[in-house]
Amino acid sequence: MENVLKGRISGNLQFFQEVFVQEQYFPKEIIKLGSEEVFCDVGAFNGDTTKEFLEVTKGNYEKIYCFEPDKKACMDLINSIKSKNHIEIIQKGAWDVRDSLYMEEDSKHGTSKVADVGNYIIDLAPIDECIQEGEKITYIKMDIEGAEVRALQGAKRIICENKPKLAICVYHKNEDFLDIPKLILSFVPEYKLYLRHHNVSGTETVLYAVL
Repeated sequence: MENVLKGRISGNLQFFQEVFVQEQYFPKEIIKLGSEEVFCDVGAFNGDTTKEFLEVTKGNYEKIYCFEPDKKACMDLINSIKSKNHIEIIQKGAWDVRDSLYMEEDSKHGTSKVADVGNYIIDLAPIDECIQEGEKITYIKMDIEGAEVRALQGAKRIICENKPKLAICVYHKNEDFLDIPKLILSFVPEYKLYLRHHNVSGTETVLYAVL
């Protein structure tokens, strides 16, 4: 945590390089996966994390939910996992209420972000409303360009009831380093939290929560 904060404040990449670890979203010392996992990939993009989940589990899992509001990314996602079973793609952005927002493409980084006026509109919905009540989610990953707090609030029921493993990106906004762990612990106080940095630059800092 100290190195990540020093790196963000100073811009000195050496601080990130000293704590950089691989295995993003699946560090073996933190995330233990079984054969009955129900994985919720929030910000599925082109399926890169879902494909890694398939590799790590060797295809032994219960179900995967992929949340991805971007139309082009959704098409890439569909093409990348079309031969796999028990995967449901939800073309919505995770949020705390049903809504719609303008999105602006960032061609330099291959991502999109919320904007007052953008290239296209996306639909938003709470995860709690998109996943049927009674479905036991075991692992939630979120990398959604700064919308993580609102998405977590929209997944409160699932988190409180299922107490799934969590991997939540906290690097998009400075305040997320404090707000996200506080929010998660307000849902499930017994969670143990771990911070890992998965890039040699200032991005890809992930907060893990497990029991």
